[in-house]
Amino acid sequence: MAQSTFEAWQEGQIAGLFLIAADKDARQAQAEVMAKRLAAFVAGAKFNIHIAIYDFRLDSLTAAPVLAALRAQDQAGLTIRIAYHRERPAAHLTQQDFAHMGGDPAPPGTEAFLAALDGTGIERKAIDGHGHLMHNKYVIRDAMTPQAAVWMGSANFTEGAWSLQENNVLVLNSPDLAQFYETDFWELWTTASITTTGRNDTGTVEIGGADVSVFFSPGEGREIDLDIAQRIGAARKRLLIASMDISSGGVLGAINDCIGRAGLTVDGIFDGTQMRGVLDDWERSGSPQSRAKSQLFAAIAPHLHSKKSTPFAPQAPHDYMHNKLAVVDDAVITGSFNFSNNATKNAENVLLIASKAIADRYAAYVSTLTEKYPQMGL
Repeated sequence: MAQSTFEAWQEGQIAGLFLIAADKDARQAQAEVMAKRLAAFVAGAKFNIHIAIYDFRLDSLTAAPVLAALRAQDQAGLTIRIAYHRERPAAHLTQQDFAHMGGDPAPPGTEAFLAALDGTGIERKAIDGHGHLMHNKYVIRDAMTPQAAVWMGSANFTEGAWSLQENNVLVLNSPDLAQFYETDFWELWTTASITTTGRNDTGTVEIGGADVSVFFSPGEGREIDLDIAQRIGAARKRLLIASMDISSGGVLGAINDCIGRAGLTVDGIFDGTQMRGVLDDWERSGSPQSRAKSQLFAAIAPHLHSKKSTPFAPQAPHDYMHNKLAVVDDAVITGSFNFSNNATKNAENVLLIASKAIADRYAAYVSTLTEKYPQMGL
């Protein structure tokens, strides 16, 4: 029997969606469920919608509800803006190129897909990464109003993201949090570039009893990498990782320091195919830093699970283990930010949520991933 692996949950003003690659016969249905969820979020807006998205390419069945919701809101007079990554020809990019940039492999097609909105008042703008990526995946609904909410996470708006990959999405009802995202969006929009974005945008808000801290790169990129490494290094009860790649020297060192610590459970998963691309990149570099990171990864890899995904090609299945999250004791780190030094140079967003209830949900999700993919190491 075909199985959809989709979990929806809610803790107060924070709702979550956990995705695992579905069985072949359930993939289309799972993608359509996610399309309808996104469409419903868009349809709930009363004033404005701002979208910052790396990869936005949907087929006819999944595109229909999303495009219909956007067109209906445009006809209702809402202000809608979509910022997306300015593409480079896929023929010029390899899996190692994406590994070096700290981002998920994605073929071109977003601009062509968004042409379906021609003839509407919906504004669209390509954002220049200047050799890096506008890698965000967020939607702000009704910013500057008491009803403001944010959709964010690791999932792009594609069939593969919603049916072939492992991803997590959060919907947070919080005007205070939405204001941080709105600031980031306008920095992207007004310059059409990532280079000046994310500076001094860090803050902490309270959402339904949970303290939620938000960070944006590239402006806070180094601080994000350092903070993730420090929080991992301070783990005392549990450290659970689910990250497409783990290539930050600081994060690798922090995980290695945790292994064998008394009373601490260390577990998790990475994408094996993507990490091979990273290792190849390090080998070609041959620098002392690359050799040191290779040694650290070799030390921690046997303690983590891996998914064998399909190597990148524009027409190949994009079935990566695509999460970028960590559970550290009773807190969750999640967003679009791969645990990579190169990700510090991309436009990314990250949340740190201090909530045992939410951390427990994420811990159960990581456990489900490691059960599905039992292979340890590469």
